Amino acid sequence: MKEDFISFLWRYSYAQTKELFTVSGEKLQILYPGFINSDSGPDFSQSKIVLDDTKWVGNVELHVKSSDWYRHNHHNDKMYESVVLHVVWEDDRPVKLSSGELLPTLELKSLVDPGLLGNYQKLLSSKDKVPCYNLLNEVSSLVKTSMMERSLVERLEYKMIEIESIHNKNGGDWQETAYSCLLSAFGFSLNKLPFLELSSGLKYQILSKHLNSFEQILNLLFGFSNVSKSETVNEFCKKEFDFLSSKYKFSNRRLESHQWKYFRVRPSGFPSVRMYQVAKLLFNSKGLRSVFFEKSDSKVLFEMLNRDVHCNAVFDDLNFKMTQATTDLLMINAVLPFQFYYGRKTGNDQMLENALRGFEDLKPEKNKKITVLKSCGLIFSNSAETQAGLHLLNNYCEKKRCLDCMIGVHILKRKAVAVD
Repeated sequence: MKEDFISFLWRYSYAQTKELFTVSGEKLQILYPGFINSDSGPDFSQSKIVLDDTKWVGNVELHVKSSDWYRHNHHNDKMYESVVLHVVWEDDRPVKLSSGELLPTLELKSLVDPGLLGNYQKLLSSKDKVPCYNLLNEVSSLVKTSMMERSLVERLEYKMIEIESIHNKNGGDWQETAYSCLLSAFGFSLNKLPFLELSSGLKYQILSKHLNSFEQILNLLFGFSNVSKSETVNEFCKKEFDFLSSKYKFSNRRLESHQWKYFRVRPSGFPSVRMYQVAKLLFNSKGLRSVFFEKSDSKVLFEMLNRDVHCNAVFDDLNFKMTQATTDLLMINAVLPFQFYYGRKTGNDQMLENALRGFEDLKPEKNKKITVLKSCGLIFSNSAETQAGLHLLNNYCEKKRCLDCMIGVHILKRKAVAVD
């Protein structure tokens, strides 16, 4: 038994009988369970109850056993003097407030339907990545759709926190923030951090002054990043980079070559290849406005990334074409989350709409986690749905947060159904 389950029972009033009594015999009515408290102090605030004929408004504290009140040292904490009801699974010890008054206690273990408890225990003990995998097909499409919509918004809000951190580090500069998001996405999972560090050292403000020269963009990116292991490329970039470095008086330390990861990366995904693609995108788009600050299209982005650019032959080995699927990932991981954040922060509803519609316009992603979800019977028609599915799997299913999931709650409410 965990306190999460006690919280679930209290929030949704899942008691077997409408006639409730405290362990000392007082008749109890629950008018309103209150608000969950995510900070320190009692678990629920502004709860409304009636004990016998007296109405109380105050805090409610939850425990598996009533003796946990003392084990958690609440008897020495003044914040708990405002508790009007103690809700426990098992009452194993009377609790008194500092005034000597007995704290009203509701014991739940004899009030909960055995089917509900059985479902909860089986979900909790499931070793499957999706604890309810064999019951998903019995959950209504309305419940599943509602949870997926909530998951997509939560995923975007998680990404907003990351982008806000980048935005603050860039002093509130929107173009620098878009540039950092872009480079971070080009690093994908293995090289995300060095690409992000590169954006902090080599600012977009400097690169933007050289958008008419593809080779100067390359010289700056390769020179500052130390990404290429090719002596020919390094020698070609060194002279021009040294000149530009002196011109701009770079105070930030260049990256070290060992920071870049190549192990288990295909040649088309090498950091040096990605760096070349960044340069092509900046040169062909002539900046970030058309990519980040206007309605974006993955096909247009694909064209800009793959449009041929005249360049010295020393870079020929790096001129890989980017696939449409990889371009879509740049949209999913950089462009659309940035536009969602930008729309929220600036009150630009059109940008918000563009971002959400952008996810719906992209094909569903293909990876191992999506395959797991598909095996449960879930169907994905676009990237908005796969993004929601990934968030659901990562933050609910794998963490066994069934009690916070609309799908999990729906299954638990089906008391007579066993989760085998």
